[in-house]
Amino acid sequence: MPLAAAAGVEACGTEPPAVVELPEPAFRGAPLEEVIAARRTVRYYSPEPLGLQDLSQILWSAQGITDPDRGMRAAPSAGGTYPVDLYVQPNNVFGLECGVYRYEPVGHRLVLYRAGRFRDAIHEAALGQRWVYTAGAVILFVATPARVAEKYDEASALKSTLLEAGHISQNIYLQATSLGLGVGAIGGFSAEAMGRLLGLGEGQKVVYLNLVGNRR
Repeated sequence: MPLAAAAGVEACGTEPPAVVELPEPAFRGAPLEEVIAARRTVRYYSPEPLGLQDLSQILWSAQGITDPDRGMRAAPSAGGTYPVDLYVQPNNVFGLECGVYRYEPVGHRLVLYRAGRFRDAIHEAALGQRWVYTAGAVILFVATPARVAEKYDEASALKSTLLEAGHISQNIYLQATSLGLGVGAIGGFSAEAMGRLLGLGEGQKVVYLNLVGNRR
């Protein structure tokens, strides 16, 4: 059952879907070398909605299962501990109008985490950066370093977690560029405010935002 909306977050006009089964990845992008050369941060987005197929492809490239037998994912992780979870706040995604969703790599789907219209609140927590408001979707990286510490020492847990966030973000950059979409990474935001909005538990923290959407 999803958590209730945070204080000050407007309720959804209609009940958002509890589960969104994402389309299968289409593997239709540009060659890798061209994508690397073309990769740039984009901060201006068009009002055209981001398609669910494109969002699906981006999330699969970020953390999708690439080896079902062993549970391996698209981005490397220290000891396969996977301390980074991805949450999606759809500003302007076709068929998704409200709520914050958690991406589940197993099953390749989005699960409603919190109902409510979070666009204004996340924009404010991101220090009012307008591209956070105008992007098609905001992908929030939620870190739980304790997953790494259970297998390795605590001293390296945060470092390994942040390195993984970088791997995931680079995959998002390359996939979005390959699809002709805009993408931008955001490190300037209030982690405390984001944590309150998401209702994160002790030891969890938002460490990164990635924006995706159609270029203006």
